[in-house]
Amino acid sequence: PKHPKKPERGERRLVLTRVVYIDRSDFRLEDEKKYFGLAPGKEAQLKYGPNITVTNVVTDASGAVLELEAVADFEKKNKPKGCLHWVGAPAAGGEPAVVECRLHEGIFTTPDTPPTEAMMACLNPRSEVVCRGFIEPGWRDAPVFAKCQFERVGYFSVDPDTKPGALVVNRTLGLKCDFKA
Repeated sequence: PKHPKKPERGERRLVLTRVVYIDRSDFRLEDEKKYFGLAPGKEAQLKYGPNITVTNVVTDASGAVLELEAVADFEKKNKPKGCLHWVGAPAAGGEPAVVECRLHEGIFTTPDTPPTEAMMACLNPRSEVVCRGFIEPGWRDAPVFAKCQFERVGYFSVDPDTKPGALVVNRTLGLKCDFKA
């Protein structure tokens, strides 16, 4: 479903292919007791999909992780604690839909910034962070101002800077808010 509690919003089809993309934070080379993501030899579930276990880690010369190889358990013999969000690669072996994400935070680092020359010292260098990610193919041609939730990240709106083949979204609300009024 597009929304688990609102079936009137319709359904979406998730295509599970041999290649899936997960968030970098969902894998660690060294496992920890309270970490529920993937690690070498560890099992986690793909949301709405099978359980997977990492069997091999492909790295570059500097040790940066490039690719994980895994086996899938469609019978879900175990019930792992980790549940991962993922995007499947197109069946033809192409790249998934790319999205530019603009993550906004408060422009100042303090809530009571003085309106003087000193306010320049209080500017938040992370007030806008731009990153790239992959998104489900159904969002590739989303109209301007369409809304969606990126699970575990926040709520987003399609930006007017979007062009055909170049989706841009702005985070309108994060899942955590540290700002105190």
